[in-house]
Amino acid sequence: VDDLEAELLTEMKSSGLESIFIGIESFNQRQLDLYNKHISPEDIHNLVKVLRKKEISAYFSFIMFDPFSTLDEVANNVEQLSHVQEFTDYRRLYSVVKPDFGTLIARNFEREGVLEDDGNFAYKIKIVNPETKFLWEVIQSHQARHSVVDIKLSKVKDERVDVALYET
Repeated sequence: VDDLEAELLTEMKSSGLESIFIGIESFNQRQLDLYNKHISPEDIHNLVKVLRKKEISAYFSFIMFDPFSTLDEVANNVEQLSHVQEFTDYRRLYSVVKPDFGTLIARNFEREGVLEDDGNFAYKIKIVNPETKFLWEVIQSHQARHSVVDIKLSKVKDERVDVALYET
């Protein structure tokens, strides 16, 4: 987000850019700071305006849950995602931070005591807030039972978004 300016996007569009992948991760400043993003929710909203104006398709990566997420943060993210739904999909509702082995964020989470080693050089996080942890567990349970349906639905939505972007 912090590298994309209107002029650069104009040049890229005139050179043939049709779509771009952008890691926005969250609409909550605490989470953006946690992920060392150096952006604000306002920066994201400004970029959305530019993308729409220039008719550039985009896909946003997103992290709904981290060890310290609150229900208010989840609710804010869901609300904000509803305003940019052409750039994301419903699977973002159950995305969780997955720190890579040996990274700074993994070391910080380890120091905070919110990591579980899964034995395969990867980690699972522990969600601290009990209400948020309960919500995450419900979402994980749903995801495990319905992942085949989720994958099929996401492909249909992805196709609809692609078509909708070119119908204007």
